Amino acid sequence: MDAEPLYFKCSWPEEPLPLGAPSWIFYEVIELTDVVTRTIELFPSGSAIRNSIKLAEREGPDLRTREFRSLVHGSFLGFSKQGLVQISKQEFNALWESAVDKPWPPEAELLC
Repeated sequence: MDAEPLYFKCSWPEEPLPLGAPSWIFYEVIELTDVVTRTIELFPSGSAIRNSIKLAEREGPDLRTREFRSLVHGSFLGFSKQGLVQISKQEFNALWESAVDKPWPPEAELLC
């Protein structure tokens, strides 16, 4: 049985917000393995870009064991928990549904 994920959001740490940076980042995290499986970047304009392990597979093979493939490198919960605000699965999924997939190839981001 898969572990139930936790959901968090955190605001961009710099003030003023750098040009092109999201104002909020949302995370879906498997607590047992400290793996981030989905993210959403929410921009001041209201637009949102989502990413997931499945979408990241477009970038090429990930040689890590499947249960340890994460969208962030290193420990997420151990490093990031200070600025994180826990949110509900429903809040995360509502934003996920309204977001668009992360552009691929990366150059396509410049066109957004």
